[in-house]
Amino acid sequence: MVPIWILKPQIALMDKAEEARDALTIFTFERFEDKLYNTAPPKEDIPSYYEDYMRKLLEEERIGSADNYKLSLKKLNQFNIHLAKGRKPERLHFFIVTPEWLNKFERWMLNNDLSTNTVGISGKDKTS
Repeated sequence: MVPIWILKPQIALMDKAEEARDALTIFTFERFEDKLYNTAPPKEDIPSYYEDYMRKLLEEERIGSADNYKLSLKKLNQFNIHLAKGRKPERLHFFIVTPEWLNKFERWMLNNDLSTNTVGISGKDKTS
């Protein structure tokens, strides 16, 4: 039988791990570790990721790319305001963005006289 005083730190860590897991709306191991060890501020929404990435691009002196992301974020925020229809828009979370949402976003940009090139830049794959 193991004395309880030996198990207390392990039990505390397990409790903290469960709290970290439960606090995440979207689970990744990286985000779980950040929550568990308090190594990064929470980034639960698209603007937070955009802002971090734009900062990185500027540090790398990739001004043109940072400007494209800034434009893309501006359009996403404008579309989010449009969807709110006079109410205060919700923060733009990842779980809101679905294929249907993206199709509506593309149609909204085209209906607002944005060129197909601008639509392509604003909606390009952000993982590349």
